[in-house]
Amino acid sequence: MNSTQYWKNFSLGTEIDISGAFIYNGLKAFDDIQFFIYEAEIFEVLYNLSIGIERLCKVAIVLIEYNSSTDSKRFTESIKTHKIENLIKRISKNKIINLNANDKAFINLLSHFYNSLRYDRYSENEQNYYTKEKEAFVNYLNSELKFSIDINSDFNLTENDRVIKSSFGKIVGNIVTQLYEIVRNEAMRLHLYTYEIREFSKARKIFYSEKFDFLEEANAIKELIVFFINNKNSNGLFKIIRNITPLDLDPALANDYIQALIHPHMLQEHLDEIEANLENIPDKLDRIEVMELLGDLRSQFDDSD
Repeated sequence: MNSTQYWKNFSLGTEIDISGAFIYNGLKAFDDIQFFIYEAEIFEVLYNLSIGIERLCKVAIVLIEYNSSTDSKRFTESIKTHKIENLIKRISKNKIINLNANDKAFINLLSHFYNSLRYDRYSENEQNYYTKEKEAFVNYLNSELKFSIDINSDFNLTENDRVIKSSFGKIVGNIVTQLYEIVRNEAMRLHLYTYEIREFSKARKIFYSEKFDFLEEANAIKELIVFFINNKNSNGLFKIIRNITPLDLDPALANDYIQALIHPHMLQEHLDEIEANLENIPDKLDRIEVMELLGDLRSQFDDSD
């Protein structure tokens, strides 16, 4: 394996992992949105997806175009761009990419965000600089995906439901799966393994499982809760769990607690309540020590524990 093959195989393989992680993070940020009113939440979605898709495009371009006769310096300069639509046009000169109007509109939105909108808050002269990307994103969802998301009414805000999450995920998925398929085919043509994804990585969900929302994960968490509550197994782990006295939390907030398990950033709302309850536990340090063992894959629980 020469230096070019090594670079394309290993360095670009890491780049695929990074790209998948950014795309995953962007979609998870979208999943965590409850209402489309906070600019920071919209920013997180667009920023992560912009970087993830841009980097995926650049891997594809390297695999397609770069060879032993390529001027390395000129080539590197040619891909120093954040205009995703231009990167995709460059790929499409050699490979077929079937993008519909909704896909193209979203790619243009990502490019506009990354090259322009995200800098607006650094200019005192810009008007409405705090809301531009939020308005652009919601306008996209309403005009292209035909939703009626309300971000202005204090009493009729639109909740980010499973229909919106699924529809948005399909847009991202159609773009990403085609780009990754090009990467995979080009790597195979070159007898490289650039496309391989490490197990249990964020990129694996995106590129191998081709799942672009978190609806299955939310359901799985609920199933795990039901499993732990109702399981009568007598092995060591369950014995330890049953021997831990539960905190005196509010049963009326049970549904809120489940939401916090699905969207971990919402746990902040309950940390003070949990900490206050822990202050009343006489063996607090022992309890924390036991809690640290739960979920630690190095821990072994015998039936006699």
